[in-house]
Order: sequence, then C-alpha cells, then structure tokens
Amino acid sequence: MVGCATSPEKCNRQALCPMRNVWQRLNNDIREVTEKKITLEDILDSCRTRRADEGFWDYCI
Repeated sequence: MVGCATSPEKCNRQALCPMRNVWQRLNNDIREVTEKKITLEDILDSCRTRRADEGFWDYCI
C-alpha cells in the first residue's frame, strides 16, 4: 500500500508514525490474500459466473 510498509528507510518519520503498523498489517493481509487465497482462476470463475447470471463480460484488468 505504501513504501514504508516494507522499506522503513523511505520515510524519516517511520519511528514515530502512528499509521506504520496499520500499513504493515494491511500490506501483509493484501499480500497473503493475493499470494495464497485467491488465484487468477478464482477471478476468472467469478467473471464467468457474473457473465452467466447478468450478461456481464466487458471488463479489462
């Protein structure tokens, strides 16, 4: 989400930043979901289901 989550040297305020822990947690959670819990196949299956249910398909990532 933000550079300081993985590279604290990018910010001279990181030692006192009240948000740094929040950004680290969000960064880790997003990384975990994208690396382990959701696959490209999951995304495509979701699109296929929507297409079948709603006639929806015109979308680009």
